Amino acid sequence: LTIKKDLGNFAVKTAPWYENANDITKVVVSEGVTSLGDWSLAYLKNAEEITLPSTLTSIGRNAFYRCEAVKEIAVPESVTVIGGGAFAYCYALETVSVPTAVTAIEKYTFVDCKSLETVNYAGTTEQWNGIDIKLGNEAVTNIYPPVAEEDMFSWKVEDGVLTISGKVAMDDYTAKNTPWFEQADDITAVVIEDGIKNIGSYAFAYLRNLETVEIADSVTSIGTSAFYGCTNLKEAEVPANVTKLGAAAFAYCKSMTKVTVPAGITELKKYTFADNWSLETVVYGGEADSLTILIGNEYFENLLG
Repeated sequence: LTIKKDLGNFAVKTAPWYENANDITKVVVSEGVTSLGDWSLAYLKNAEEITLPSTLTSIGRNAFYRCEAVKEIAVPESVTVIGGGAFAYCYALETVSVPTAVTAIEKYTFVDCKSLETVNYAGTTEQWNGIDIKLGNEAVTNIYPPVAEEDMFSWKVEDGVLTISGKVAMDDYTAKNTPWFEQADDITAVVIEDGIKNIGSYAFAYLRNLETVEIADSVTSIGTSAFYGCTNLKEAEVPANVTKLGAAAFAYCKSMTKVTVPAGITELKKYTFADNWSLETVVYGGEADSLTILIGNEYFENLLG
């Protein structure tokens, strides 16, 4: 299929070549073409090669939606607009080049591009960080910008100490599916080193022999049920930079006697400190009357003052 002129917007499956969609294995957009409209080249499921011209400036919404066989897309440097869903469900897409002129990647532009391995971008990391990347583009953001090996997420358990390292955000987990949970009974201490940006949901839940935890100041949020059911944890000091403390984050920590919460926390979610009946000391960095306390935090609230 050769495109020799600008394409306007189409409704789903109404482009004139759609009747021959299954026969199309290659798409060439000729030099001189400046725009490809909404849904214009969608559902070309057998197109393995797509060539775009240097004159192209805009790609419409869902323009290449479900082009499931294409492995590489080089978006020309002249493109400033890529519509939402433009490359959605391009399952075989392995390599994409993103132009420096793009200031936003709209919702679901690369959703479910599950084979994506390489993102080529000629700009600086600072320029990349200036791009407004919206929801549904994790296929790109998970691999670019690349993380230096020494900054990548890592963990180890030695002599009962679980150490979390890296300069990344932790994943969220579900109950008992963390990579270290098989060693849960051996873990008596957790050390979260500087650089880690958050503590994921259920990250340290059900570590029943955990007694101490050290959390670096780089952490700004603690996820839902992060320390749920750590029944031997004695004390928790939430770092000063944390502004989000998830529901049930320290629920059922039945041995906890002291907790320190920074002023950046202005609301305790439901059951953050549920059934922590051993609590004796609560230290809050802000004014007590500025903290909104939701249901399930009675032991905390009774000691706040």
